[in-house]
Amino acid sequence: MPDHLTNAKDQPKIINFSFNTELTAFKDYMESNLMLYLVNLFNYLKTTNLFMKNLFLLTLGLVLSLGLRAQTPAQATPATEKTGGPKMVFETNTVDYGEIKKGADPLRKAVFTNKGTEPLIVKNARGSCGCTVPTWPKEPIMPGETGVIEIRYDTQRVGSINKTVSIQTNEGDEEIRLFVKGNISEDHEENVPANQGNVLNPKG
Repeated sequence: MPDHLTNAKDQPKIINFSFNTELTAFKDYMESNLMLYLVNLFNYLKTTNLFMKNLFLLTLGLVLSLGLRAQTPAQATPATEKTGGPKMVFETNTVDYGEIKKGADPLRKAVFTNKGTEPLIVKNARGSCGCTVPTWPKEPIMPGETGVIEIRYDTQRVGSINKTVSIQTNEGDEEIRLFVKGNISEDHEENVPANQGNVLNPKG
């Protein structure tokens, strides 16, 4: 029988390995068994040309790079500082009486500003001893507005002043402190009545 009349099914099949076919096989093989594919491909490339070896190395590098990136934990986002709420800021945290005489004016004022974004409420203020008496505003201090903490020290007490005033606000749990300092000396030039009482609570 002539060759051209031979049954097609009896003829040997010719397989054309196109580039697209190889890519499809490569993808399927990677999905099914990546490591086995790499081992087999490496053994195959031992006998192939330089171009295919370079292609293998490029593919291997890409796979390893993607694997390492997937295993790298996401960097933690740094915590942001609190920017809202009230914020009590004094012109100075030191109330300085300076050098004064016994029985001098006991009143000093500590001015502050609410530099926050919400109303500031002074909950309480207390001196470190009974000789230091603070008073504070009872109404809320709006953002941008100022307020005053009045401090009265018993100026009948001769000697150095080294006290503190602790202030509680709605800004947070931590207290704000003012430092009271100065020095009181005897005034020998003035005759102070013996029954004038404490300057914080003078007798009538």
